[in-house]
Amino acid sequence: MRNFLSSAIFRLIVAAVLLPLGGCIAHAPGSGGKQLLVSVTSTPAAPASINISTASTPSTVLYSASVTGTSNQAVTWSLSDYSSASTVCTATGNGLGTMAITGTSTMTYTAPTSVPVSPCGIAVTATSNEDNVTAGQALVNVSAPPVTVTVTSSPASPASVPVSTTTTPSTVEYTAVVANIGNPAVTWSLAADPNATNVCTATGAALGTIVSTGPDTATYTAPPPTPPLPVSPCGVTVTATASDNLTMSVPLLVNVHVLVSISPATDFIGQGANLQYSATVTGAPTTTQGQAVTWGQPSCTDCTNGQTAGSFDPNNPGLYIAPGLTSTVTSAAVTITATPSFDPSSPGTAMTTVQQTDPLGTVSGLKTMSSCPADSAGNLADGTCYSINVSCDGVADLTTYLKVNLAADPIGTVLFVIGGGGSGFYDNNPLWTFGYETVENVFAKSFNTVQVSFGAPFDGGTQPNGWLQGPGGVRRLACRFATVSDWVYNNPKMINPNSSATTSAPLCATGNSGGSGAVAYAAFQYGLGGKATTGPAQEFAMIEPTSGPLMTRLDLGCVCNNNVNGPVGPCTSDTGPAPLCYSTSEAAIIDPAYQVQGQSNPPTVCSDGLGGTVTTNFNRLASDSIDWEPFTPNPIPLSPDLTVNMRFGGTDQSAAVPQGMYWDSAIRPVPTSPPACTEDASIEIPNMPDGAENIATDIINGCKLPAAAARSAAKKKPVGTQRAPSAER
Repeated sequence: MRNFLSSAIFRLIVAAVLLPLGGCIAHAPGSGGKQLLVSVTSTPAAPASINISTASTPSTVLYSASVTGTSNQAVTWSLSDYSSASTVCTATGNGLGTMAITGTSTMTYTAPTSVPVSPCGIAVTATSNEDNVTAGQALVNVSAPPVTVTVTSSPASPASVPVSTTTTPSTVEYTAVVANIGNPAVTWSLAADPNATNVCTATGAALGTIVSTGPDTATYTAPPPTPPLPVSPCGVTVTATASDNLTMSVPLLVNVHVLVSISPATDFIGQGANLQYSATVTGAPTTTQGQAVTWGQPSCTDCTNGQTAGSFDPNNPGLYIAPGLTSTVTSAAVTITATPSFDPSSPGTAMTTVQQTDPLGTVSGLKTMSSCPADSAGNLADGTCYSINVSCDGVADLTTYLKVNLAADPIGTVLFVIGGGGSGFYDNNPLWTFGYETVENVFAKSFNTVQVSFGAPFDGGTQPNGWLQGPGGVRRLACRFATVSDWVYNNPKMINPNSSATTSAPLCATGNSGGSGAVAYAAFQYGLGGKATTGPAQEFAMIEPTSGPLMTRLDLGCVCNNNVNGPVGPCTSDTGPAPLCYSTSEAAIIDPAYQVQGQSNPPTVCSDGLGGTVTTNFNRLASDSIDWEPFTPNPIPLSPDLTVNMRFGGTDQSAAVPQGMYWDSAIRPVPTSPPACTEDASIEIPNMPDGAENIATDIINGCKLPAAAARSAAKKKPVGTQRAPSAER
């Protein structure tokens, strides 16, 4: 009995010593005198280190046992925790892994899919079937690889997005990939970027929101503009945390910045014209400082060979003045940039296309009026009056009225517009006694007559300033008359349903004083006088501006300079050059073009400069002038097929004479007929019977199709005289 106990104790001591070392255990000789020894080897070699298995990739170790001291090589395999490990693995059963017997003494071990500690030391034991006691062991360490969370975003980090608006949320999409854990779900969190140059002090919803769209995806939405961002950009970090609540992703960055919106965002503008831009800095404080922007130098990718992109008026923030187009350029796409003081890294842009002529508007809502007044002599009572709605870019729509008298067999159509803002009909203007004679005489010679009123007698006094009611500026407001003229030309059936013509050609126009300005703008800036290679084709066959154009040089009329004169007029009373300066009453006609109707303390852009010292709006007024580019060799190019007649009153001492003569001197080619004079007339030429008759005769003789007008002019030699330009040229 003592020998047996001694032998057993010896075997246990040997096993304890050999387990971590050799992978084998020897058994003392039994009664037969043979000593058994079991050796265990593995691939990879013991102690093997493997990861836990996954559903798609099992982690395995191949084991083989060798039994010496007997011919019986069969063994029994078993698994147990390795009790000598620094942290004992408490797994049991299949939590230790599984075994697949592949032979008498071979086995494939497969690691579990999870372990309670990492690494989890597992003892693999092979016991000899010879005595069911002698065993060999090998160690396998099964580890769970560390959980990782990787996040990507679209747009990629660092994403840059503006604040959200009510109509356009600013979003970033996030996707997390969680490795080495069964549950792929993550939770998302936001925080201010602590590493930003200017740390954003926003908290909570002011950082934005992030909403899960799946177990591992989310959408971040930038905060709204209220409350405003404390800084811009406001750096926000986005972090994903794994389901173990321990492992977090590397924070991704999204920079939320202010949004600069420029109005108008896109537009078309004629060369030399101006356009008032405004900018809103969404997400910045609504204070003056928070909304402040700097207007950068406009740029133009198509500008080559001396073509420029225009500039901003330094005296009027946001007032863009378009360039002139060179002879080889028909249009230029210009980028407008506004940089906010609150965040210079987040500028806004807009686009405008500079074209040869100012854009025409549209006409809609044609209605026949229930009554149509006779002229001041009680005649032309069979006319038809219409109302139309005229829409032009950048200015308010305006209801406009037409009085149409149709000739039985018309040889042309003539437009009439009165002075000031054109509120009233030419044949019933209270300032004139004989305006009706002009219209009646023209009508009697088989011309359709279309009188244009931008108010009276149908407006009830609500449109006293007519086409000159702003804001928008004189040049932009002149679109109203130009659009009506273009509509009459291209829609002959609208005013005469019985007409079989496709246009109202020949179309001719006359206007007095302020009305002469409307005619001149339509002919030149809006292209109805021809010459431009883009924009409308020539539509006017003949124009007769009388007592003007009064707006030839608004800059020198409003910002008075007594040293700059227009050429001498054609009347005997015109003994020398006269300054272009407006009187206070003339300036008062111009002022409403820059005002909102009915506003308190409206700006008086023209009147302010009459003293010659307030020059703030000089560039604006120069751009708005009919002759906006006075120093070019060909400042007002018109079609050589356009007949231009001009007439002044001999007692007219207003700026209409020097302003009109300045325009006459700028026209190229030089008009065939020099300016004429009605000696006994004032600025209101139709107020005198001979003045009214003179205008009618000029129109009757000159309103012809271009080819007929050219043949008629060829019979009248000589062909005109070159007149000296003004002193400023």
